[in-house]
Amino acid sequence: MKLLYRRQHLNWPLLSVWVSSALGLFARDSVIDRKVTPGDTLTISVVDEPSLTKLTKKVDSEGKITFPLLKELVVKDKSTAEIEKLIRDELDRDWIINPQVTVAVSDYVKKFVTVNGYVGKPGLVEMLVDKKMRLIEVVSAAGDVTRSGNRKKIQLSRKGVSKIYNLDDLMKITESEEQIYVEPDDIVNVPQSIL
Repeated sequence: MKLLYRRQHLNWPLLSVWVSSALGLFARDSVIDRKVTPGDTLTISVVDEPSLTKLTKKVDSEGKITFPLLKELVVKDKSTAEIEKLIRDELDRDWIINPQVTVAVSDYVKKFVTVNGYVGKPGLVEMLVDKKMRLIEVVSAAGDVTRSGNRKKIQLSRKGVSKIYNLDDLMKITESEEQIYVEPDDIVNVPQSIL
Protein backbone atom coordinates (compact mmCIF):
# COMPACT_ATOMS: atom_id res chain seq x y z
CA MET A 1 0.00 0.00 0.00
CA LYS A 2 1.41 3.35 -1.00
CA LEU A 3 1.05 6.24 1.44
CA LEU A 4 1.08 9.71 -0.09
CA TYR A 5 0.72 12.89 1.90
CA ARG A 6 0.00 16.17 0.16
CA ARG A 7 1.44 19.03 2.15
CA GLN A 8 2.77 22.46 1.36
CA HIS A 9 5.97 23.24 3.24
CA LEU A 10 8.46 26.00 3.11
CA ASN A 11 11.52 24.76 1.33
CA TRP A 12 13.65 24.45 4.47
CA PRO A 13 16.50 22.54 2.77
CA LEU A 14 17.07 25.45 0.36
CA LEU A 15 16.99 27.94 3.24
CA SER A 16 19.49 25.86 5.24
CA VAL A 17 21.79 25.60 2.19
CA TRP A 18 21.67 29.38 1.78
CA VAL A 19 22.45 29.99 5.48
CA SER A 20 25.26 27.38 5.41
CA SER A 21 26.74 29.02 2.32
CA ALA A 22 26.61 32.44 3.93
CA LEU A 23 28.30 31.14 7.07
CA GLY A 24 30.90 29.39 4.93
CA LEU A 25 32.26 32.79 3.90
CA PHE A 26 33.95 33.04 7.28
CA ALA A 27 37.32 31.30 7.48
CA ARG A 28 37.30 27.93 9.23
CA ASP A 29 40.72 26.63 8.27
CA SER A 30 40.80 23.52 10.40
CA VAL A 31 37.08 22.76 10.78
CA ILE A 32 36.02 19.57 9.05
CA ASP A 33 32.75 18.22 7.79
CA ARG A 34 33.28 14.79 9.26
CA LYS A 35 31.82 11.93 7.29
CA VAL A 36 29.76 9.23 8.98
CA THR A 37 31.63 6.04 9.87
CA PRO A 38 30.61 2.65 11.28
CA GLY A 39 29.79 2.96 14.97
CA ASP A 40 28.43 6.52 14.74
CA THR A 41 24.88 7.11 16.02
CA LEU A 42 22.45 9.21 13.96
CA THR A 43 19.28 11.00 15.07
CA ILE A 44 16.83 11.27 12.16
CA SER A 45 13.51 13.13 12.00
CA VAL A 46 10.90 13.63 9.30
CA VAL A 47 8.85 16.81 9.92
CA ASP A 48 5.14 16.24 10.63
CA GLU A 49 5.58 12.46 10.78
CA PRO A 50 5.33 11.47 14.48
CA SER A 51 6.34 7.86 13.82
CA LEU A 52 9.50 9.07 12.04
CA THR A 53 10.64 11.67 14.56
CA LYS A 54 13.82 11.46 16.64
CA LEU A 55 14.72 7.98 15.47
CA THR A 56 18.12 6.86 16.71
CA LYS A 57 20.08 4.65 14.33
CA LYS A 58 23.53 3.20 14.92
CA VAL A 59 25.64 2.73 11.79
CA ASP A 60 26.54 -0.96 11.51
CA SER A 61 29.98 -2.38 10.71
CA GLU A 62 29.17 -2.30 6.98
CA GLY A 63 28.23 1.40 7.11
CA LYS A 64 24.46 0.83 6.82
CA ILE A 65 21.32 1.77 8.74
CA THR A 66 17.74 0.57 8.50
CA PHE A 67 14.95 3.12 8.28
CA PRO A 68 11.16 2.57 8.49
CA LEU A 69 9.45 2.21 5.10
CA LEU A 70 12.84 1.93 3.36
CA LYS A 71 15.42 -0.71 2.64
CA GLU A 72 18.88 -0.64 4.19
CA LEU A 73 20.67 2.59 3.42
CA VAL A 74 24.44 2.91 2.99
CA VAL A 75 25.52 6.01 4.93
CA LYS A 76 29.24 5.34 5.40
CA ASP A 77 31.48 8.17 4.16
CA LYS A 78 28.48 10.50 3.66
CA SER A 79 27.88 13.85 5.34
CA THR A 80 24.65 14.49 7.25
CA ALA A 81 23.43 16.64 4.33
CA GLU A 82 24.04 13.75 1.91
CA ILE A 83 22.16 11.35 4.21
CA GLU A 84 19.24 13.80 4.48
CA LYS A 85 19.03 13.92 0.67
CA LEU A 86 19.24 10.13 0.41
CA ILE A 87 16.37 9.59 2.87
CA ARG A 88 14.33 12.44 1.37
CA ASP A 89 14.67 11.02 -2.14
CA GLU A 90 13.78 7.47 -1.03
CA LEU A 91 10.71 8.61 0.94
CA ASP A 92 9.57 10.94 -1.86
CA ARG A 93 9.80 8.11 -4.40
CA ASP A 94 7.10 5.89 -2.82
CA TRP A 95 5.86 7.16 0.53
CA ILE A 96 5.75 10.88 1.39
CA ILE A 97 5.59 13.80 -1.01
CA ASN A 98 8.31 16.41 -0.39
CA PRO A 99 9.40 15.10 3.03
CA GLN A 100 11.46 17.41 5.23
CA VAL A 101 14.27 15.33 6.75
CA THR A 102 16.88 16.28 9.33
CA VAL A 103 19.89 14.14 10.26
CA ALA A 104 22.36 14.81 13.05
CA VAL A 105 25.18 12.73 14.46
CA SER A 106 24.34 12.32 18.15
CA ASP A 107 27.43 10.25 18.96
CA TYR A 108 30.60 9.87 16.93
CA VAL A 109 32.73 6.77 17.34
CA LYS A 110 35.96 7.81 19.04
CA LYS A 111 39.16 7.99 17.00
CA PHE A 112 42.67 8.06 18.40
CA VAL A 113 46.31 8.82 17.65
CA THR A 114 49.01 6.92 19.56
CA VAL A 115 51.83 9.00 21.06
CA ASN A 116 54.87 7.08 22.31
CA GLY A 117 58.25 8.01 23.71
CA TYR A 118 59.42 10.97 25.72
CA VAL A 119 56.19 12.82 26.41
CA GLY A 120 54.46 13.55 29.71
CA LYS A 121 51.55 11.12 29.13
CA PRO A 122 52.35 8.52 26.45
CA GLY A 123 49.41 6.56 25.06
CA LEU A 124 46.23 7.28 23.13
CA VAL A 125 45.13 10.83 22.35
CA GLU A 126 41.46 11.18 21.41
CA MET A 127 40.90 13.16 18.24
CA LEU A 128 38.46 16.06 18.13
CA VAL A 129 35.18 15.42 16.34
CA ASP A 130 34.80 18.63 14.35
CA LYS A 131 38.35 19.94 13.97
CA LYS A 132 41.48 18.61 12.37
CA MET A 133 44.31 18.22 14.87
CA ARG A 134 47.83 19.38 14.14
CA LEU A 135 50.82 17.27 15.10
CA ILE A 136 51.88 19.90 17.64
CA GLU A 137 48.41 19.76 19.27
CA VAL A 138 48.60 15.98 19.63
CA VAL A 139 52.06 16.16 21.23
CA SER A 140 50.77 18.86 23.58
CA ALA A 141 47.71 16.74 24.47
CA ALA A 142 50.13 13.92 25.38
CA GLY A 143 51.80 16.11 27.99
CA ASP A 144 54.34 17.74 25.65
CA VAL A 145 57.94 16.66 25.05
CA THR A 146 59.84 15.93 28.28
CA ARG A 147 63.28 17.38 29.02
CA SER A 148 64.79 14.07 27.86
CA GLY A 149 62.87 14.13 24.55
CA ASN A 150 64.13 15.32 21.18
CA ARG A 151 61.83 18.06 19.81
CA LYS A 152 63.70 18.09 16.49
CA LYS A 153 63.04 14.48 15.48
CA ILE A 154 59.33 13.82 16.03
CA GLN A 155 58.39 10.76 13.98
CA LEU A 156 54.90 10.54 12.45
CA SER A 157 53.96 7.11 11.04
CA ARG A 158 50.89 6.59 8.86
CA LYS A 159 50.04 3.30 7.15
CA GLY A 160 53.65 2.09 7.31
CA VAL A 161 55.22 5.34 6.06
CA SER A 162 57.20 7.48 8.52
CA LYS A 163 58.37 11.10 8.35
CA ILE A 164 60.45 13.16 10.77
CA TYR A 165 59.40 16.66 11.85
CA ASN A 166 61.01 19.40 13.93
CA LEU A 167 58.43 20.54 16.49
CA ASP A 168 60.03 23.99 16.81
CA ASP A 169 59.76 24.52 13.03
CA LEU A 170 56.11 23.38 13.04
CA MET A 171 55.27 25.94 15.72
CA LYS A 172 56.41 28.75 13.41
CA ILE A 173 53.97 27.81 10.63
CA THR A 174 51.05 30.23 10.37
CA GLU A 175 49.33 29.06 7.16
CA SER A 176 46.78 26.27 7.68
CA GLU A 177 47.60 24.53 4.38
CA GLU A 178 51.23 24.16 5.50
CA GLN A 179 50.36 22.61 8.87
CA ILE A 180 50.97 18.92 9.53
CA TYR A 181 47.67 17.30 10.54
CA VAL A 182 47.24 13.86 12.06
CA GLU A 183 44.73 11.20 11.03
CA PRO A 184 43.09 8.40 13.04
CA ASP A 185 45.45 5.53 13.86
CA ASP A 186 48.60 7.59 13.22
CA ILE A 187 51.54 6.82 15.50
CA VAL A 188 53.73 9.63 16.85
CA ASN A 189 57.06 8.78 18.44
CA VAL A 190 59.18 11.26 20.40
CA PRO A 191 62.72 9.89 20.69
CA GLN A 192 65.24 10.54 23.43
CA SER A 193 67.51 13.52 22.99
CA ILE A 194 71.13 12.50 22.61
CA LEU A 195 73.46 14.85 24.47
